[in-house]
Amino acid sequence: MKQKAEFQVEMRCSKCQKKALQIAAETYGVSSLTLGGQNKNQLVVTGEGMDITKLCVRLRNKIGYTQIVSVSEVK
Repeated sequence: MKQKAEFQVEMRCSKCQKKALQIAAETYGVSSLTLGGQNKNQLVVTGEGMDITKLCVRLRNKIGYTQIVSVSEVK
């Protein structure tokens, strides 16, 4: 089942954005990544078989405050 997850991540600079993208790209099952939101502080991850909570915890430990906004199935 392919999933799309949106995370609200506290990214203050472009270095934080690069680091968040790198952490998400290294996660098992991730197929695409995009930055969204008004201030580019939302991370949209699409993939199959990925552990969303584990990714959220990794982002929280490495970057800062992270919150799961939504999880939906991609058809």
